[in-house]
Amino acid sequence: AIIRRAMGASASAQGVGLIFDPTVESVVGILGALASGNFFCPISPRDPPARVKIYLEDAEINVILTTRKAFPDRLQSELQSEEVVFVDELAENDVETVTPATLNPHQLAVILYTSGSTGIPKGVTHTHKTLMQMVRLKGNAMGISPSDRIAGLSTFTFGSYYWNVFATVVTGA
Repeated sequence: AIIRRAMGASASAQGVGLIFDPTVESVVGILGALASGNFFCPISPRDPPARVKIYLEDAEINVILTTRKAFPDRLQSELQSEEVVFVDELAENDVETVTPATLNPHQLAVILYTSGSTGIPKGVTHTHKTLMQMVRLKGNAMGISPSDRIAGLSTFTFGSYYWNVFATVVTGA
């Protein structure tokens, strides 16, 4: 509900910038962005402000979800045109239960940016269908079940982080 309010009443999916370390809040941010019918773009809190601006402009992101700890002052002073929602500062009455959006398998789910080692970082898009296919392949290949525990060893902005998160959530591990 917080994301929907921040985004306005747009009928089309919009991007939600997620600036987190790999924490429980990052998983909640991912699921919240998707449940609101929007796509997400993970951003490292350690990226320089100029790089963060490239991501936000390229992905046309106007709302950022983060925590105070993960949102350094240098970013806050540079990113004044975007709405920033600090999930660790939400009051209990700010949180509403809403029906998740209906998602289309071909709808954009995530934009992951390359390192930019060959120049400007490039956005790699994944739809809900491609994301779930990767999760299913990984889950089936590893035989993940509800009795399993999965260690998260990837950074928040790397693709394998999402395969681990979604494979865990989908299988109940």
